[in-house]
Amino acid sequence: MNRLSKTKVSALIDYLITLSRKNKQKVLAVMGDGINDVSAINVTEVAISVENPVDVAREAADVVLMKKNLTLNWY
Repeated sequence: MNRLSKTKVSALIDYLITLSRKNKQKVLAVMGDGINDVSAINVTEVAISVENPVDVAREAADVVLMKKNLTLNWY
């Protein structure tokens, strides 16, 4: 019997939760930077990745945050 790694289980859970919420017609954003996040990133309306993601996550993301500390200025 093959056992799934914790990383694969986590990625599968993220993907299933994402699909479930999307089917309820909610706008959903997902943040991820690793290969295990890509399947969830691909099915969201807004995909966010952080500084230094793997190439696949960067390509799939709509937004890539380039700094660790972002300050919002409201006008």
